[in-house]
Amino acid sequence: MLFGREPVLPIDDVVFRKADANIEQAQAKQQANFAKRRYKQKNFIEGDKVLRYNHRRADRKGGKQTDPWDGPYEVAQVGEKGLYCLINASTKVTLKTKVNGCNLKPFFEYIPEAPSVTPSPDVQIVGVKQEEISYKLSPLMVEIQ
Repeated sequence: MLFGREPVLPIDDVVFRKADANIEQAQAKQQANFAKRRYKQKNFIEGDKVLRYNHRRADRKGGKQTDPWDGPYEVAQVGEKGLYCLINASTKVTLKTKVNGCNLKPFFEYIPEAPSVTPSPDVQIVGVKQEEISYKLSPLMVEIQ
């Protein structure tokens, strides 16, 4: 104690500066991690097909096999602050309420490809004489002697 007070030593300034620097560094790291985990708003345009989250299913017991997403819907109008006006894609009926963008996800329509049939090339047997080949019952069953 010096004159009834704690003395301020140069080492105290160094310790406090280091502590402040460590706190700022930790805060910057936490902010970066929070921004990385934070939900990013999706931007849809008019005409996009989307699926809407079914909130009625969220608080009910059972029904785990039911799909949590309704749809598909088409975006009819893009509102402010991430609100979207939707139209049912199959019935073309407009929903009464606007839906927040965090409750939507893009809908990717599955279009099955037509199977392509390629003709098989003629089978050629190399290194065997034609006389050594005999056919049984059908030409598909070939026996080499």
